[in-house]
Amino acid sequence: TKNLYSLKLALNSIAKQDILVIDGDLIFNAELIKRIVSIKENVIVSSNSNISEGNRVIADSDGRIKEIGLGLNSNLIYNGIMKIEDNDFDKFKYLCNYQF
Repeated sequence: TKNLYSLKLALNSIAKQDILVIDGDLIFNAELIKRIVSIKENVIVSSNSNISEGNRVIADSDGRIKEIGLGLNSNLIYNGIMKIEDNDFDKFKYLCNYQF
C-alpha cells in the first residue's frame, strides 16, 4: 500500500497524460521500456511465478487484466512496471484514490 499511496499523490499532482509507473527497486533493460512505451494500449508487465509474495494478476484469454492485488488465485505476478494511456488516466486515478 505504500507504493499505492505514493502513486496516488503523484497522480493528483500531474495533468492527464500517458504515464509509466516503475517500482523503485527494479533493474530492467532499457529496450523493455522502449517496447512498452511504443505499445498504444495499457500495459502491465507480469510473469508466471510460484513465489508466495506479491500482487497477483488475473487476465482473460486475450491477456486483458481483470484484477490485480494480493491474495488472488493466479500464477501471474505483477513485475512492477505498467503504462496507462491518457484516455484511461482519469479512471486509473480514481481507482488509486478509491483505495485511500
